[in-house]
Amino acid sequence: MALSFQHILVPYDGTKTGDKAFNGAIQLAKKFSSKITILACMEKNSTFGFFDTKSDKIDMTKRNKIMEEKLFELEQIAKESDIRCDSKISNCSVASTCIVSYVKSHKIDLIVMGKSSKVSPEKIYHDSTVNHIYASVKCAMFNI
Repeated sequence: MALSFQHILVPYDGTKTGDKAFNGAIQLAKKFSSKITILACMEKNSTFGFFDTKSDKIDMTKRNKIMEEKLFELEQIAKESDIRCDSKISNCSVASTCIVSYVKSHKIDLIVMGKSSKVSPEKIYHDSTVNHIYASVKCAMFNI
C-alpha cells in the first residue's frame, strides 16, 4: 500500500509557526497531488463569558477581517504552486473542538499544524490543543 494524502488540513492561527505549517503542507501537496484546506478557528474572547458585548463583536469582526486577508494570501501562494486550496474561518469557543469536528465531517487524510508549548493569545495551537486533536482523530498528523 502506497502512502497517499488526498486532503490535507492546515489549522491556521496567523503565526509564523502557522506559516511554517502551511509551507510544509504545500510541499506535501506537491508530492502527493493533494488538496489543502486551511482552517482558521477564531476563538471567542467574551468579556463576560456567556455572552458577547458590542466591543467583543467588533473585536471579532476585526480579527476575522485580518484573517480573511491572510487566508487570501495563502490561497494565492497555493494557486501559484498549482495546488488546489480553499479556506474557512470558524468562530468557536475552543479551537481543538472545532478542528476535530471539521476533520470528522470531511475526508481529511493528514493534519499539518504548528504548535507551541507556550500558552499565549498569539499562539493558540499549544501542546494541549495538539494532544486533544491527536487523541480525537484517526488521520495522520504532522506537527511543525
